[in-house]
Amino acid sequence: MGFEVADIKLSQWDKFFKALSQAKSISTACRIADINRRTAYRWKDDLPHIKERWEDALKAGVEYLEDAAVKRAVDG
Repeated sequence: MGFEVADIKLSQWDKFFKALSQAKSISTACRIADINRRTAYRWKDDLPHIKERWEDALKAGVEYLEDAAVKRAVDG
């Protein structure tokens, strides 16, 4: 796989997934978590549990945006 498990700490991944779930872009989430963007994509491609959390966070981000849009439409 070409990487070490210690390359990215769990706390970094937690920051990354939190940012994604708040509708941040991949690049922004990587900056927030101090994770190299290419490394993040490589881990997503190579590790099923990272891919699953990534997809869940993206879905949560979509819901976050939908909620914000509804609130804006209702409240102005």
